[in-house]
Amino acid sequence: MLQPLLADRFKLKLHQETRLMPGYILTVAKGGIKAAVADPNRHSGGNGGRGFIDSRAGQLSGLTIRLTALLGRPVIDMTGDKRKYDFHLQWNPQETLGGGDSASDYPSLITALQEQLGLKLESKKVNANILVVDRAELPLEN
Repeated sequence: MLQPLLADRFKLKLHQETRLMPGYILTVAKGGIKAAVADPNRHSGGNGGRGFIDSRAGQLSGLTIRLTALLGRPVIDMTGDKRKYDFHLQWNPQETLGGGDSASDYPSLITALQEQLGLKLESKKVNANILVVDRAELPLEN
């Protein structure tokens, strides 16, 4: 419903492309996934904030969406796991990728993923879908 409005009002023209860009892949760490498997029939839900993510019956593909927003780079789920999980992930928000404040009670995000969930986040070039704006104009007055 919004796309036709934007196309009409702003003469907006877009297309999707797949581009190779810096990102991350999410894989299962040595020792396997540590999160609790949830009832597959339960509805998913979650919450997140500065330095934590809670998930109730969420899939790992949903976690990658959260991580993409947090890290500002695409995160691709390479675990191959489609089960639902319950987990609480907590890390030091000052030390998202490591190398920050070691005086905190919480680890970096990368360490937290491995220690708390049994997942590994690796920096790689990934194929990511992006929207490309071909054309946009200032709207006419109402």
